[in-house]
Amino acid sequence: SSTVEKPSASVVSISDFCRMSRQFPGGPKRCIIGLGGWSDWARLGSVENAQKLAKLVGKLVQHTFADGIDMDFEHLAEYQANYGDVEIDAYLALVQGIRAEFDAITPEIWSQNAQARIAALKATKQDDFQAWNKKFIAYLQEVDANGPPYFELVYTTRFNAFRNPADPFDYEKNGKGKKYITDDEGQKVWPKLGGAFDTVNIMSYDQDAGMTLNFQNILTNFHVHGGVPMEKLNIGFEPGEQGGGGTWEGQDADLAATDFVNTGKWGGAMIWGVNPDSKEQ
Repeated sequence: SSTVEKPSASVVSISDFCRMSRQFPGGPKRCIIGLGGWSDWARLGSVENAQKLAKLVGKLVQHTFADGIDMDFEHLAEYQANYGDVEIDAYLALVQGIRAEFDAITPEIWSQNAQARIAALKATKQDDFQAWNKKFIAYLQEVDANGPPYFELVYTTRFNAFRNPADPFDYEKNGKGKKYITDDEGQKVWPKLGGAFDTVNIMSYDQDAGMTLNFQNILTNFHVHGGVPMEKLNIGFEPGEQGGGGTWEGQDADLAATDFVNTGKWGGAMIWGVNPDSKEQ
């Protein structure tokens, strides 16, 4: 029921986050909305549900004036095991549907949305919000003048999504050799969706206790055995205290991995979260 003139509280919050991202003092940053994650919202149930959600996501990006969506469906393999291939089929339909929604956002539609929100803000009688409204109107005028951004679609997946057939556990340094339900999951997704995704964020963290990951091999596996272009790949870090008994590899290891990224045409790096505690800052 949310509209561009009367947005829901969530739309207001996300759109203000995007405003602060673009007006960051150190230079404008892109604003990508995370979809899925560690929750039951990542289960789709049917292709029909996925198609409906794709339209809702397109609406969300338009009404928040965001730059795209990060598909963080890290439990796709578990849902497939429990509910069948319908989860994979639904995920494929969702990604394809979101890309179609993005492609349909013309400069005229983008401008109409911005102007409609501006008009609604100018018409409001809520005195408590006048200062914020004035700030947001000025921002939306810039959004309108700049025109629509390139709408980015991000594939976030685990470090074992693409493995080396000749050495399936070369993504780890200390030879645990443990199998996961998510092994080679990317092979079910990338061949059909590679053209729809602009960026791949690798969850090269959340490893088991005692496991040490080989960042260089992980990147190589995604590119060589997964066929993912180097420039689309971001290696991922999670500094600080880890959940599930895992241990952060430390800043030196992360910087060494970043040095490797800088030696080639790799996309870059991403940080999932910073989790400081009294022991590791």
